[in-house]
Amino acid sequence: TGQVQTLGVQPGYARSRGMAASLDGSVVVGKSFQSESSNFAQAFRWTEAGGLQPLGFTQPGLHNHSEATAVSANGELAVGYSEGLSGSDAFVWTLTDGMTSLPHLPGSIEPSTRALGMNSSGTVIVGSSGTQQTAVLWQNGSIVSLGTAPGFARSYASGVSESATVIVGNLNSGSLSSHRAGIWFPETGWQPLEQYLTTIGVILPTGLHLYDATGISDDGRIIVGYTAVSGSIQQAFVVTIPAPSALMLLAPILALSMRRRRSDGAESTH
Repeated sequence: TGQVQTLGVQPGYARSRGMAASLDGSVVVGKSFQSESSNFAQAFRWTEAGGLQPLGFTQPGLHNHSEATAVSANGELAVGYSEGLSGSDAFVWTLTDGMTSLPHLPGSIEPSTRALGMNSSGTVIVGSSGTQQTAVLWQNGSIVSLGTAPGFARSYASGVSESATVIVGNLNSGSLSSHRAGIWFPETGWQPLEQYLTTIGVILPTGLHLYDATGISDDGRIIVGYTAVSGSIQQAFVVTIPAPSALMLLAPILALSMRRRRSDGAESTH
């Protein structure tokens, strides 16, 4: 309606933060903080009729923080994570069953699992699991490891296309300087997003590093996230991957350009 609407704060809480919305905007999910200075929060689901509804914790009494990170297009399913000193549980919340924990990767010494995104229909959920933080996918109640990319010890997934053929997230080795936005395909696995864009002919500004990819469109062509720029401020970014037809047109142009460069280089040696 062209208006800005605040969603309020849960009783007993000091502030709230919206994280995702359903397709028509009638359902919003996020987290409510216990106080102005506290980072401890509880996941919520908001509707016009019901206001902010607290979603609870997977382990009440042991967990003191939960947040909802994504919601399905119809607003009936939300995902996120609940955590405490003993680790974290990824959860899925539905109107009929409430909050249910998602499985951890087998063999995790200290369970640490987070659901960070899902496709619009809610059939595929992505996130991370394991002590070492490895990107994972949940489908039909089962968890699948997505691994990481060569040269990176850790990964997590934040966004997934509707068909689950493109997943985005982060690749890192633990330090802040090692973080890179990542992209995953079933055929190739993970690779840095910058590397993939270079292979399809997308030129990035000099010195710009894509730090994290946080979301992706249903068709897998539009990716959002934020940058890390040495000596500059952090900025949001949006990347549009050319349509398949455009890539087919681009390929011979790139090949011709490479042949010309090789030819130019050969002539300069005479």
